Amino acid sequence: MEQTLVAFLEGDAGGGVDIGPLIEANILTPAQPETAGSVSPAIELPRRSLVERRPPPRKIAASVLIDAFTIVCTTQWRLKRRKLKQVLDALVAYRQQHTPQTIKTSNGVRQPGLMETVDDFRRVRRYVPIEPICLLDSLAMTRFLAKRGLNASIVFGVTTDPFSAHCWVQTGDLVLNDTVGHTSAYVPIRVV
Repeated sequence: MEQTLVAFLEGDAGGGVDIGPLIEANILTPAQPETAGSVSPAIELPRRSLVERRPPPRKIAASVLIDAFTIVCTTQWRLKRRKLKQVLDALVAYRQQHTPQTIKTSNGVRQPGLMETVDDFRRVRRYVPIEPICLLDSLAMTRFLAKRGLNASIVFGVTTDPFSAHCWVQTGDLVLNDTVGHTSAYVPIRVV
């Protein structure tokens, strides 16, 4: 099944690759008709990263510490008890309710307080006694930002040799929780 999936991802599905077993195993699902609001936005190639800079020292309010801790724990609970699609749909709805439309400028997207908020989340995340995992951390960071009116997308990417999947949080060409070099190794397949 791994070889079939790799062949499919490389575009060889039209060449006689039988993806039926992948569909039966729910690794691939038949495409659903797109509904209004469900189209994934295009994402810019990452050119900058907040991880690759040293944040200035700053005190974190107790309320921010508790909120980040709670969001990470709640996100882990949701991932264990719900289907990924349900978790993603809930996050998209939450983000739409809590974030305004972003303002484009010549330098990309302008969101006052974005860097400081990301720095706060990353500092607190180090102390949450849950192993860092890209999906969990990306979902939690996106919700943490949305709660503060900041809009960001989760980008899902894959590599084929060897097969690997990864996700990260990004706004414009700015990666918020990974490095540019690491994210560039993956081909984006979905943006939420």
